[in-house]
Amino acid sequence: MLIRIFLSVFLLFTTCHSSTNIKQSFIIKKEFSVIKKEIDNYLATKKYNAKQTDDKILEMYFDVPELNYLKQNGMIRYRAVEYRSKKKNKIKYRESIAYTLDGNTTSTFSVKHYNNIKSMQEKHPMLTLVKRKERQVFLNQLHQDGVKYPMRLKKIVQVSKVVHTLAVENNSNKIANISISQVEASALDQETNYVMLTLETDNTTNVSKEIKNLLGLQAIAKTEYQLAFDEMNNNVFLFYWILRYPYLINLLYGLGFGLIGFMLIFLLFRKRLMFND
Repeated sequence: MLIRIFLSVFLLFTTCHSSTNIKQSFIIKKEFSVIKKEIDNYLATKKYNAKQTDDKILEMYFDVPELNYLKQNGMIRYRAVEYRSKKKNKIKYRESIAYTLDGNTTSTFSVKHYNNIKSMQEKHPMLTLVKRKERQVFLNQLHQDGVKYPMRLKKIVQVSKVVHTLAVENNSNKIANISISQVEASALDQETNYVMLTLETDNTTNVSKEIKNLLGLQAIAKTEYQLAFDEMNNNVFLFYWILRYPYLINLLYGLGFGLIGFMLIFLLFRKRLMFND
């Protein structure tokens, strides 16, 4: 009994005093090279060391037509990170699926590509990617979060990016990750490009605050999914409405073209009637 009490007190103490990582992403209205130079100068002034890495990453974000995951800071994301194998020096990909509804708890699922299809679910572009041994857990999570029909999930936006990451250290202690990404987002056969900054720090350092002040970032941070969606929505006409109500939009397009055709026929016959008179 005493041991249990001691462990409970110890866990409570460590939880209250442990640092919490905070991850924030922003769209930057500056060139990639300009942002990198400003951050490099900041790190040099602070005399911080930074290990630099570059990655090519492909991401696909899925959601229901009602966009529940977008609205609740969640995501269903497939990610493939490019790397070269050590033995044969071939390009390969580290693949994973991340799932979260509210941004607080993220579950990770393995990816496996199968040559044969065993069910209707495996014809779905997202469900087929989840490893069969883990798929039922994935489906249970969907049902728990209110998605009764998993086949309704659809790809909302695809993101291809080159990520330059700075792992910042102070006195050999890692204090932050700063990532600058050159991003190309695509959806509905449309593309848009932007630069994204991601800051990941714990609550014991001022790096995030100082970087935001340096770059004049005052907007509320959003998830990477929300940022990509917003950029597409700002650059593609009726983007939200086409995703939210695809059949209604197709109907409106049909009515519009039908109305134009009717007007052309009316004008054609009107000229013919006037000529006969």
